[in-house]
Amino acid sequence: MQACLRICFRLAATVFVVLLPALKAHAEVRCVDTVPELNGAISAVVNSEDMEIRLVQGTYDLTGSSLDSAVGSYGTADLVIKGGYNANCVSQITDARLTVLTRPAGGVEIRTAGIDDESTGDIGIHNLTFRDVPDGVSMNTVGFTPNPTR
Repeated sequence: MQACLRICFRLAATVFVVLLPALKAHAEVRCVDTVPELNGAISAVVNSEDMEIRLVQGTYDLTGSSLDSAVGSYGTADLVIKGGYNANCVSQITDARLTVLTRPAGGVEIRTAGIDDESTGDIGIHNLTFRDVPDGVSMNTVGFTPNPTR
């Protein structure tokens, strides 16, 4: 069963598209071709700025990044991540195999849900492949309340 889930997820991750209503007119668009640039764009979402991230074709190891589930970044703005762009993000090839996100020894977490049920943002994922992510990919747009320390 677990092997089937992994295989099914890998297939789904390659073609997975979340349709998100058009971003608000004030959404920022960033062309990203390094993990540090990706972290900067995610930081804007953490600061409640709607963001469209355009990833240049390539492979991105998310270990230690803002999307690493061990690090965790929790924004409350809308976030769209699109892959397949050329070096200056002027054109895009719609082949999800051209932009790959990996996290070889962990998981990926994309969260636009605030703490204590704050307002939440939407998530859109377009034209990306998640590969070699043994702990899976988690997306969450629902607020949560942390467990109190006992």
